[in-house]
Amino acid sequence: MFQINPEMIKVFESIEPKQDIWFDRFERIEREGISHIFKAIDRISGEWLFEVRECPDEISVRVLVRPTGRPFHLLDLKSIVFGKCKEGDKFYHPLHIGGAMKDYRVESTSELPRILEPIFEKFYRTEIYESVTDKGNKLLRGKLVVVLNQKDYENMVRLFIIERVWPLLEEEKFKLAESEAGEREKEEKAELIIKCKCSVMVPFGWDKCPNCGAQFDKYSLLAS
Repeated sequence: MFQINPEMIKVFESIEPKQDIWFDRFERIEREGISHIFKAIDRISGEWLFEVRECPDEISVRVLVRPTGRPFHLLDLKSIVFGKCKEGDKFYHPLHIGGAMKDYRVESTSELPRILEPIFEKFYRTEIYESVTDKGNKLLRGKLVVVLNQKDYENMVRLFIIERVWPLLEEEKFKLAESEAGEREKEEKAELIIKCKCSVMVPFGWDKCPNCGAQFDKYSLLAS
């Protein structure tokens, strides 16, 4: 079984953060905080632009620009929200799996789609809702949440793509992305050449020089 991971999504801040004010349409109140703009390049789905809105008790990640066409149109202006944990510098997000038309919460990683289960076991800290907050939302009791550091904006953006975008895509796209990544790695290795101390050029991966018999250290790529 092939493996996918969050490193398939490259995230970087595209402009300087700025102070801003916005209307929270769910709580129907005005919020004031810092607005960050991030660009994400996902090897599976394409390029995205996100706004991360940060205020003292809440952080949200919303789509500004998405790849064109289906199924990405379902995510226009969609967002995910992180609440403040009992731990001072941590924020939690109730794990929702799905896109815009369907989603569900889970109680353990075993309930996740097969392709996503290893991600939340290896790369993200997960906890049960009531262990990280005293808010007492009955709908979230016993449900899985992802816990991140307050300033870990890049992984918040990655989480949006993993949670909301990837479940919309067919497994074939993941297989294609992995295959292309493997081919790129082979090409990069093929371009590496080791220069032996006898001045003979040897392709990467060879154990010894065919000219003088010197052994190669695979870590330093130098003849020993």
